[in-house]
Amino acid sequence: MPWTTLTIPTFTDPRGHLQVLEGGGLPFPIRRVFWIHGVPRGVTRGGHAHGTQTQALVCMAGSLRVDLDDGRAPGSVVLDRPDRILILPPGIWAEETPLTVGVVYTVFCSGAFDPADYLRTREAWARAFPTGSGT
Repeated sequence: MPWTTLTIPTFTDPRGHLQVLEGGGLPFPIRRVFWIHGVPRGVTRGGHAHGTQTQALVCMAGSLRVDLDDGRAPGSVVLDRPDRILILPPGIWAEETPLTVGVVYTVFCSGAFDPADYLRTREAWARAFPTGSGT
C-alpha cells in the first residue's frame, strides 16, 4: 500500500500534551493547510484523489476512518490520535468518515489549491491511474 503513517513525538507534562511538526517533519514541503470540523453525523468527506499533490491528514479531536484505494488493494486507516499522521501520495482515492461527533482534522498539502488536480469521479481517477497509483 502506498499510503503510510507517521508518528510524531509527544511531549507530556502535568499541563498536558504537546506535539510538534517542524520543517522536514513531513515527506514534502507544506504549501497549504486546512481543517475540517462540524461534519454532520453520517456525512462522508473527501471522495476524490489528487493527480499530483501529496497530502497528510491528522485527526486533532475525535476519531476518523479514512477509506483508501490505490487501484490495487483498498484499505482503511483509523485516525484517533493527534500524533499519528496519514500520508497520501498522488493517486490515492480517499473518503473520510467521522466515527465520533465533534471530529476535527487537519490536512497538509504539497501544493496550493488547484481544481484541476482533483479527480472527483472514480472514472476520472481510473483514467489518470489505469494501473493504480504507481507509488
